[in-house]
Amino acid sequence: MATNKPNIYDMSSLDAEIRRLKTRCREMEAELDNNMDALKENYGSMAFNSIIGNRLRSLPLLGSVAGALLGNPKVQAVIQAFFEKVFNRGSGIAERWITRVFR
Repeated sequence: MATNKPNIYDMSSLDAEIRRLKTRCREMEAELDNNMDALKENYGSMAFNSIIGNRLRSLPLLGSVAGALLGNPKVQAVIQAFFEKVFNRGSGIAERWITRVFR
């Protein structure tokens, strides 16, 4: 990522650069929030598919049963709720650890 060195010659150009950077910071925070929301919504199915789903589908009979179960919206909701709890607990632990490290 290339960084452009801003041309700052006086206080007004410094203030303009600060405003620009604050605006960019808010945009990046909003983008991060959107990405986290999308991850929270899809984390359960993504984790299940990457850990278990593909292995079950590779087996002939068990794969067809697993495919039918995974296609069921109620089963997907249960799996997603489980992984959301795991994700929330993990993110809470990570947040506490980061708070301790960067105090």
